[in-house]
Amino acid sequence: MSIALEIGDPQIEVWKKTTSLLDLRDRPTVVGLADGRALMTGGASGESLGWSAYSSTYVFDPTTRQWSRSGLLNTARAAAAAAVLLDGRVLVAGGLFTDRTSADPALLLDTSELWDPGSGAWTLTGRLDDARVGASAVTLADGRVLIVGGVANLQSAPIEQASAEIYDPTTGMWGSAGTLATARRGFVLVALRDGGAIVAGGFGELAASGYLSTVERFDPVSNTWSAADDLPFPVAGATGIGLADGRVLLAGGSVRPPESIDGNTGAYVSGLTADAELFDPETGTWTAATPMAGPRAGASGVLLADGSAVVAGGSASEGPEAVPGCPDADPQVFRFVPGS
Repeated sequence: MSIALEIGDPQIEVWKKTTSLLDLRDRPTVVGLADGRALMTGGASGESLGWSAYSSTYVFDPTTRQWSRSGLLNTARAAAAAAVLLDGRVLVAGGLFTDRTSADPALLLDTSELWDPGSGAWTLTGRLDDARVGASAVTLADGRVLIVGGVANLQSAPIEQASAEIYDPTTGMWGSAGTLATARRGFVLVALRDGGAIVAGGFGELAASGYLSTVERFDPVSNTWSAADDLPFPVAGATGIGLADGRVLLAGGSVRPPESIDGNTGAYVSGLTADAELFDPETGTWTAATPMAGPRAGASGVLLADGSAVVAGGSASEGPEAVPGCPDADPQVFRFVPGS
């Protein structure tokens, strides 16, 4: 968790510190708005403060480099899925309610809410069929929102969900969007220009190594999933970005457990990769792209106005002195320029 923030200028490739948040937040929801601002809502206070979920919302204005308060969520939540609708509103769905003062401090949520950029207010909307935490959501070309995966159990080992749901902003209701062939978490979800979407890689308990190379494609007409061309290697925690030309960039991720040990040296072996792949929806195939300058997992990705893509943050590879399962955060930023 961190309250420190930086803003980058892609033209001069310089990052500068900007106004920080007032409070530490774990697993908040952050989205870029249509007008260039950014919205952050929810999250939790962290272990030191008792794992209480937040309902507060802040909007960051890049022109003033200041945060301003907005409306409160009807239900405080962390690790919720979110998507920006075509009309500029923000949909937040699912997540986890935690309260250190409650007898039942952890509750998976099936509710969803809409934020209005005009009033700054949150209003309740349709209810999910399945409560889920840590799911992924994306706005499709027709304006509907697809939510996939997430975890359905917190009492013992996490149970990945294979179900998907779709939200219609004209009715405010959720409906079934089929079922993945393989339940997974830590996958890449990207909308396609044909109105569909793909799910790639991730981690699934049923896989032999846990890591998945399988890819599934969503058909928005039939609301069903079908197998697509596999990735060349199993990977979880990769970064996925839809490019301006319709292709999908998948970069980095974890390709094996970080606690792997070199049999010769006894050192911990990095489980991360710098490899990158491009998916072409027209041919349905993956091709290798130029690798990143260094391995990375759990990074954020964004498409810039000039058509290039930026991968920032995430975890660096583990060296011989690293603690297993606790990789260091990496401040380096990578930029992908199609055709270069």
